[in-house]
Amino acid sequence: MQTATITPIKPTKSTELITDCRKLAQERLPESLSFVLNQVDDALFDLANTADNSNRQNMYFDAMRELRIKRSAFESLFMESFETNFEDSMDLNKVKRAEAAALDAPGELSLIAADDVEQALAVTNFANSIRSRFREELFALNKRVSVLLRAPELEDSDNPLGPQAIGDALRQACQILESDIEIKLTLFKLFDKFASQAINQLYHDINEHLVKANVLPTITSQAPRQKSGARKTRVIIESEQDSVEAAGEDVFSTLQQLMENRPGLAGPSTGAGVASAAPGGVSIRHTGAAGPGTGGVPVGTGQSAATGGAAPAGYGPAAGGAGNMGYAPLVQTLTVLQRADSSTGGETIWNTIDQQQVAAGNVNVLHALRESREIAAMGPNEGLTLDIVSLLFDYILDDPAIPDALKALIGGLQIPVLKVAILDKNVFSKKTHPARRLLDELARASIGWSEGLRQQDALYDKVEDVVRRIVTEFDDDVALFEEVLDDFLAFITDETAVAEERAEQSSQSLNTKERIVQAKMEVDDELSVRLADYEVREFIKNFVLDYWRQLLIISLIEAGKNSEAWKTQMQVVDDLLWSVQPKTTPVERKALTARLPRLVKGIKSGMQTLEMDPIECSKFLSMLASVHVVSIKNIEETSLAERKLVEAEETLAVERADAEAQGVLDPSSEEFIKKGLERIFENQNVEDMELDIDFSLFEDGDEREAEAEPETTDADIMEFIELVATLDLGDWVEFENDDGTSVRARFTWISPNSGHYLFTTREGKKAVDTTMQGLAGELQKGRATIIKADPDPLFDRAIGDLIDKLEAGEPLS
Repeated sequence: MQTATITPIKPTKSTELITDCRKLAQERLPESLSFVLNQVDDALFDLANTADNSNRQNMYFDAMRELRIKRSAFESLFMESFETNFEDSMDLNKVKRAEAAALDAPGELSLIAADDVEQALAVTNFANSIRSRFREELFALNKRVSVLLRAPELEDSDNPLGPQAIGDALRQACQILESDIEIKLTLFKLFDKFASQAINQLYHDINEHLVKANVLPTITSQAPRQKSGARKTRVIIESEQDSVEAAGEDVFSTLQQLMENRPGLAGPSTGAGVASAAPGGVSIRHTGAAGPGTGGVPVGTGQSAATGGAAPAGYGPAAGGAGNMGYAPLVQTLTVLQRADSSTGGETIWNTIDQQQVAAGNVNVLHALRESREIAAMGPNEGLTLDIVSLLFDYILDDPAIPDALKALIGGLQIPVLKVAILDKNVFSKKTHPARRLLDELARASIGWSEGLRQQDALYDKVEDVVRRIVTEFDDDVALFEEVLDDFLAFITDETAVAEERAEQSSQSLNTKERIVQAKMEVDDELSVRLADYEVREFIKNFVLDYWRQLLIISLIEAGKNSEAWKTQMQVVDDLLWSVQPKTTPVERKALTARLPRLVKGIKSGMQTLEMDPIECSKFLSMLASVHVVSIKNIEETSLAERKLVEAEETLAVERADAEAQGVLDPSSEEFIKKGLERIFENQNVEDMELDIDFSLFEDGDEREAEAEPETTDADIMEFIELVATLDLGDWVEFENDDGTSVRARFTWISPNSGHYLFTTREGKKAVDTTMQGLAGELQKGRATIIKADPDPLFDRAIGDLIDKLEAGEPLS
């Protein structure tokens, strides 16, 4: 058993080591911050270029300029704050007294500014992110710093080197910025993204330094679970008081010791019987006779099992402590029950269980097994094993993250796992044990499964197949679990690869949709400004809005405003609108004559890209030429050119009306624009990304404002907004559909432009696309529920929960 021996450290040595740790942080953190600020500068520039309106663009540019100007002061304040907080953290008693005084001090109640709340949440999210990704290094650091500070119960939030301390320093440095809160939150996200690895390396190096100084040189631990209400971490430590907490190879013996004083937890208790002393002082109650063949189950001897008949060679007490029934007969008995085989006659436990309750996933058949006649003569160690496995499955069947339908399937492994535990106690201590890992993987895969997917669902069918194989094939060879586990992991690997590919496509689709919508809005703004400056004929306006807009949208999406394509196409618009205005001076007429070749060439090139109908192209160019004749010569409306132009416009209007009556797409309709965009994407060999575009939602400025996420001061919803802010990518949420069904979906992607949240199903298909406030509203209405899925393996949690409850003397069910 690996242990960590705690040797008292002299105060002078502790101070020296703490100073070393502080110096290392002072060297590393400025480098990390400098790198992050470089990334922030680039990110703000990109955000400004992709902003959906001029106000937001100005906000990003202003923030970028402010951060450049104040960068040196920002970096200095960050380190000053970190060092001040470090000094304050040295005296934990002082910190606790200050916190208590703040809570007890009388004073006026005041509202906390929304920005302060958001920044506090940003610090919390940053700290939680570091904890979740680098738990091992941080756990070890907390333990070692607690030794140096003589604070055995040190929380990582009190660790002067912990992520909370670093996040608080960043928050205090942000106070010198006058930028909008969005900018500060962006800075926190980028700090998490680009500095987290460096922070983890810092923790690693500090741990190595302390190990060399003989501060807890060896720690065997299970890092603390992250969810609220999690119980204490289990660590093997030999201290001066020789107190030992169980882990590793001692798990079963520790459970045995802890259950000594819990009567009724170590064996069958059917009917009246006599108590016998088991090894370790566990009280076992045995029933009356349950002789050979009872219930069609042989016990392997010619004597009554209750009378202590001899077990076959190699089994029984000498081989592991089966008291009255040998291992082989016991396993054989369990195998019969496992397969629900009543063909040999007699009653079994299956006759007493409500199968509807089994199907609902809330029946632990092992409880019934303890009271059954078939297992009445189970020995003390096996009785203890039955109790432990039974309690473990209580934990599994009570896990809200696993859907009931899959609990019912996984519950079918109760007797097989009991057999494994009887045959091999390593299942309790060896994390790589195949039976243990199979349970863990089944539970992990179940989290994203939704009720209602039972029919024709690959995962449900696979879990059902896994359980069927174990139930029908497992006798006493544990190797079967490894074979089934490998097969299940291969299935999950294939499913995960397909799901990730689909999720990537879904995020690309949403991203493309947003980029197209933003591009359309920006193009419409550009065109509306230009059309407002000129008075133009209807057919020219229609050409610009119905056709040329498509080119501009595509160019803006693919290349941006700085591209030659965008500049060229916008120049065509400017030249076109200018060219059709009256030219009253020789200079203007000469300028028009000089521009016309470039204009006509640009229009024809665009028409070719748009694949416009050749007849439509010819009509437009002919009518445009007539306008230019009128513009250059400035003749009266009665002239021949003007009359031809008016006639052509009238004919065009009639044709459009006829086409509309026949159901042909109106060139001014959003559907026409969408088809044109899809056609251009296809011609340019852009892969189909399932463009789910509804441009009608953004037809004009009024509706655009309506789509904006409303600000709210509703105190009730703020609680749910804060809850949404705690979500990490990969977390699961269950959404209720309008028809009463539900779907579980994983938080897959968040838009860097709009902040929209994308949730995809276990198969990677798009399930929900919503805003932070939209999701908060669904949570508030009870139409969405965050699935609290613990990241630790299920078996680990179940064992830890059982040991904790036994130590605390809490009820076990």
